Amino acid sequence: MKRSPIIMCEAHRAGGARASHGPGRPVLHARNIRGRRSLTRDGEDSNGLRAYPEARDIPVQGDPAPAWLVHDLKVAEEVQHRLLPQSVPRLPDYDFFTYYRAAYEVGGDYYDFVPMSGDRLGIALGDVSGKGVAAALIMAKFSGDTRHALRTCESPSTAAAALNEAICEVGLDERYITLSLSVLNTRTGRLQVCSAGHPPLLLRRAEGTVEELTRGSGCLPLGIMPGAAYAHIEVELRPGDVAVIYSDGVTDARSPGGWLFDTHEQPRLRRVLEETDGAVEAVGWAILRAVQEFSRGQPQADDLTLVCFGRTEGRSSGSS
Repeated sequence: MKRSPIIMCEAHRAGGARASHGPGRPVLHARNIRGRRSLTRDGEDSNGLRAYPEARDIPVQGDPAPAWLVHDLKVAEEVQHRLLPQSVPRLPDYDFFTYYRAAYEVGGDYYDFVPMSGDRLGIALGDVSGKGVAAALIMAKFSGDTRHALRTCESPSTAAAALNEAICEVGLDERYITLSLSVLNTRTGRLQVCSAGHPPLLLRRAEGTVEELTRGSGCLPLGIMPGAAYAHIEVELRPGDVAVIYSDGVTDARSPGGWLFDTHEQPRLRRVLEETDGAVEAVGWAILRAVQEFSRGQPQADDLTLVCFGRTEGRSSGSS
């Protein structure tokens, strides 16, 4: 069995100075909201969003799963939830919103916030190909590797390159990982964004325009090809701007007629951002409601993860 290699980065700043920094239930956080959003008896939360159907409510063929397997899956679900952030960052002048729901008891989506030196925050959202237990096991290992790479590499692109080499060396058979990796300088508002085959980060500016920050970057998913090159772009996050990162559980949600929620011909996600006023939490709920209304009771087909963050108008994060 191959050993997982130690991820190392040879990262240098300009001028040669070495960088010295090192299906079950939905999980939702918004600003200072902790834990899971409470639901009413009919499955609707306080914001009018009806909960997605539990995996156990979806009819399956064959005999029922044995009790020990059901128990083990519930334990795995709890463990995976504990590996995700238990709250959102509390930073002056920034707000955060997250939503996570696996298609089954456990899944292959992952997100994290990684404190870094120099007033920086790493923001990661990854998606292992496939669903279920195998994808969840891969993501559990990958989450620790990602934190280490962000803290030891100079930029999100060098971190992605290091992660790719580690995954290629271990080998995931026919699986791969898409990853959105960002580094936010919370003092200056500068945001570096790298995409490894992941859907583009969307940036809704305060005036209502929407930018796709990673479209056409050409970077491969992690684990496809050793030595693959990764690049990042840099923008300024200004007061009133909202950045949106998501897994394909959002874009690939299906209507009762089998249509995808977001396509090149029907960019519904972009339209939601263009038509939504307000700050981070308002944008997050608007996206979830739009997906819910489009799906109209269809079973959730893929893990769904959403991370929104933005710079406030001089107001401290976490305020009511």
